[in-house]
Amino acid sequence: MKLFFKPKEAAERLSVSTRTLANKRALGNGPPFLKMDGVVRYPIDGLERFINKNLHHNARANNNAGGRVSNYKKDQRKP
Repeated sequence: MKLFFKPKEAAERLSVSTRTLANKRALGNGPPFLKMDGVVRYPIDGLERFINKNLHHNARANNNAGGRVSNYKKDQRKP
């Protein structure tokens, strides 16, 4: 049974480039990873948890900045 993805496999699973995945790893906001002797691997179960944790079902959940989600009708009011 396979326990780990190579970076290319993990990037494909997330539909991002390997560079984006590396940037997320460096910034600490990507999926959990293992690094041994300079080789990076992503635990499959950790990647699935990362996906589930970041799965949103509405636009408000995606608004992590704390600001208001745009509402077209409200934004079209005349001064």
